[in-house]
This record gives sequence, structure tokens and C-alpha cells, in this order.
Amino acid sequence: MPAPGRGAEFAITCGPDAQKVFDQGFFFLHNMDYAKARRAFETAATNHASCAMLHWGVAMTYFQPLWPGQPTAESLKNGTAAVERAKASSAKASARERDYVAAVAAFYDGGDKVDHQTRSKSWAAAQKVLAERYPDDVEAQAFSGLARLATMDKSDKTYAASRGVAEEMEKLLVKKPDHPGLMHYLLHAYDNPAYANQAVEVARKYEAVTPDGAHALHMPSHIHVRLGNWKEVVDWNIKSAAAALKNPAGDRISRDFLHALDYMTYGYLQMGDDEQAKQMVGKIDPATKYELSSGPAAYGLAATPARYAIERRAWAEAAALVPRKVDYNWDQYPWAEAVIHAARGLGAARTKDLKSAEKSLVELDRLKPLVDAPWWQKRVQIERDVVAAWIAHGRRDYKKAEELFRRAGQLETAAGKDSVEPGHVISANEELGDFLLDRKRPADALQVFKTVLDESPRRFHSVSSAARAAELAGRHPEAKAYYAQLLEISTATTTRPARAQALAYLAKHP
Repeated sequence: MPAPGRGAEFAITCGPDAQKVFDQGFFFLHNMDYAKARRAFETAATNHASCAMLHWGVAMTYFQPLWPGQPTAESLKNGTAAVERAKASSAKASARERDYVAAVAAFYDGGDKVDHQTRSKSWAAAQKVLAERYPDDVEAQAFSGLARLATMDKSDKTYAASRGVAEEMEKLLVKKPDHPGLMHYLLHAYDNPAYANQAVEVARKYEAVTPDGAHALHMPSHIHVRLGNWKEVVDWNIKSAAAALKNPAGDRISRDFLHALDYMTYGYLQMGDDEQAKQMVGKIDPATKYELSSGPAAYGLAATPARYAIERRAWAEAAALVPRKVDYNWDQYPWAEAVIHAARGLGAARTKDLKSAEKSLVELDRLKPLVDAPWWQKRVQIERDVVAAWIAHGRRDYKKAEELFRRAGQLETAAGKDSVEPGHVISANEELGDFLLDRKRPADALQVFKTVLDESPRRFHSVSSAARAAELAGRHPEAKAYYAQLLEISTATTTRPARAQALAYLAKHP
């Protein structure tokens, strides 16, 4: 057991042997290392079948609150069965343990007829009751904080809900300074542009608590992405990817590897280090078996090659992307598959291949109704509108194009970023800015690029485009500042012309 006041602790009523393995599973659960947690709980349950909390632990691993696309039908079935085993074992459990079982059961109640959002809200309400019933129980407070993060309104730009969770986690960390769940959930609570700068110290401490956990090593990059610290984003995910390869999911590559790969690719691209980004894309092997039933894995498989093409404005490459190139259970993740079709459509529209772009619209229209996560439904709509806008542009219907761009951009700004993505593969507001530059409206474009940078600071394309827009608008102090920032974030070896343009402009305007 961890020392008093430190780490995650839950004394169960099943004896010391079961307690030892439960502690391991409990630790993994707080780190969202669900496969390891499940193996630990299930292993102990084979010898302690009447231990309710071991079955509770299994049920907790079958839904992953902060990840889209969960749970699958199979996960629902398995999680429900675990809940039933926990209930059947509750006669020997303590009142507190029975309350924990009741809380997780709230997620699974209703069978397969209840949608994921409703399930999540039911679970959050049950966890809130649990936390109120046991105000001194740090674990109850921690899981209640996680539930609040899973169900908060992402469109609230005051970030009041996430700030409330952060404050609660900070207070609890005074009592338990090495608690992995409190640190983990605090980092998610700070994963927004308003508060990310307050989480750098916590990110470092989390590594010390979980030095070989792939997801734990990845989490600091959520903060550094928000700050535009691209080297740190890359460095943390190099560690995460290495840990993931050392700890496969059975005979498959862990989803943490693909998740880290996507973040590394994004970080390299923001530095203009396209060669390193290309190497990351090359690490995705269609012949490799990857962990199934994982939203981050599905997203990484789709997003990594797509963003490599789009961030470089390599439109022909984007148009040639292959859907379902890697064998995966894509039918479970329509929101992830939509990323490839949107990238293909954008590439086709930008290269004036309007017929191919329209085919991508058909695919996006097919996939959108299949998406059960509301945030990702909006994301598919945003990407669809961007592709449609460039199709309208190709037909010289500039009024319609601007209407579509602005609708997509407004929806994007209101929705914010999902925790599974380092940044949008397609930024509607960046596309609007490009459109406005194309229409020779640099002052309007500059304002749009500023909107992007408010949410996602130090993005290569937005910084370089803001500099160009300011230059064309005759706003030279702003152009100088943006070009100087571009030199700060980009590697000196980048082959992108934007860096050379920055150097030339600053030489002319010292």
C-alpha cells in the first residue's frame, strides 16, 4: 500500500492478496491505462470472485470518459456483466464499496438503448452523490472531478467548469501530493488556453509519479500544445512512444504509441521540421496490428498522415490519401474515418478537382449521422463546410464560399479542441484566412488568423499567414512581430519558404 497521505488508496474488504493486485489496477485506472488495469482486476478476480470491488474495477475500464467513440457494443456488454458480478458479490462488501458499485452501474443502466452522452451524465450524477456522501474520500472526489470533465460544456469560453475541477484537484493534492489521478485530471482541467500556463509544474511532477506510464508521459504535452512549446510537445511524446512500445496491448501495439505519434507529428510540423514529421508518418505500418477499440488509436491512424499533408499545404498529397489504409475496426469510429475523407476533399478542392471533392462531401454526409459524440458531429460538419466552401470558391461563387467558411469558423471557435487531438487537422479559421488573402483582403485575414492564435498560439501556418497579411495590409509593426515569432518557432533547416520570407522581411525592416 502507498504511504499514508500519498498516492491512490482504497482499502477493500477482500483480504491482503486481493488488495495488492487491486492497488495495481487502481493505479493504472487513474492513469487511464485501461488495458493494464483490466488485466490486474481480472487476474485478481479469478482467485477472489466474491470481491465486489475487483468487478467494479473491471467495469470502470470498459468506458473511457474523456475519449470519443467509447464504449463499443462489446465493451458495453462486458462492462454490464462486470457490474452484475459486482452486485452479486455486494453482500460481503462495505457500504462504501456498495455505493461505488452503484455509481458505476449508473453508466450501464438502460442497456444498449441509451446513448453515450446520457450514460455519461448519469454516471456524473451518481459520482456527485458519492462524493457528497463521502466528503473526506479523496477517491470519490477524484472520480467526481473526472466525471465533471467528461460532461462539461466545451463551448463555455469562461472555462468555469474546468476551473472548478482544477481548484478541487489542487486542494486534494495538498492532502495527497503523489496521487496519480489528481495530477492526471488536473492536467485535463488545465487543458485550455486560459489556464495551461498554470500546469507546467504539475506536468513535471506527474512524470515522477508514473515514470514508465506511456499515457502519463504523454499528458504534459496537452499543456505544452496549448502554449505552443513545440519542442516540449515532441520530447514528451518521444518518451511516451518509447514506453508504449515497451508495454504492448497483448500482441498489439498500444494505442498510446499512435496517440504519441500524432502529437509528435503535429509538434514537428509546427516547427517546420517536415523531414522529422515524415519519419513519424512512416512509422504507421499497414501490416502492424494496433490496439483495437480505442478512439485515440483510430484518430492517430487517420490524423497523422492527413495533417502531414495539410500543414505543408501539399494539396495533391492530401487528395491522394487512402481511407482505411490500415486494417482497423473503422465502423466503430466514423468520426475518425471522416478525418481522411475531409482531408481528401480539401486537397481535391484546393487543386480544383471539384468532382472528387464532391465525392468526399458524400462520404462526410454518410458518416456524420453515424457519429454519436456531439462534439465530433460538429467537427464533421465543420470539415464538410470547409470542403464545400472551397468547392464554391472553385466555381467562383465567392459569396457562398465566405458564408460557409464563416459558419464553419464560428462553430469551430465555439466548440474548442477535443482532448484526443493536439490540434484540428483542418482549421476552418485558417482556411477562411487563406480565402480572404486569396480575395485580397489582408486586413480581414489578419483578424481571422489572430482568432486562431488566441486558441492555438504559435501555430506555424497562422503565424506566417498573419505576418504576410499584416505586411500586405501595411501594418508593419505587427508584421515584424509575427515574422520574428516565426523565426522563434521554426527550425533553421526548414525548407518551407515562409522562413526565408521572414528573414528577408526582417532584414529589410530591422
